[in-house]
Amino acid sequence: MGWGGITNGKLLALTHGLFDVFVTLDKNLEYQQNLRLLALGIVVVDVPDNKIASYRPIFPELFHAATLIAPGQVTRVTHPQSAGSILGT
Repeated sequence: MGWGGITNGKLLALTHGLFDVFVTLDKNLEYQQNLRLLALGIVVVDVPDNKIASYRPIFPELFHAATLIAPGQVTRVTHPQSAGSILGT
């Protein structure tokens, strides 16, 4: 979509009306932006690295989180090799 390099605030504004769920690796996003006012849910992913192999073990949990999340809600999906639980709010 040509959105590479756009800062978080502007990126989130661009998503308005286009998406229901925003998936991010940025664990600090919810502390930097007022996500509760957004018309989309935020899924924060914690994986050891940004390679597809790190996502494969959590695809079912990621899909589940994206299906259930409500606008303004933030939830996390964590890889088994990362600290924390698999799915939590």
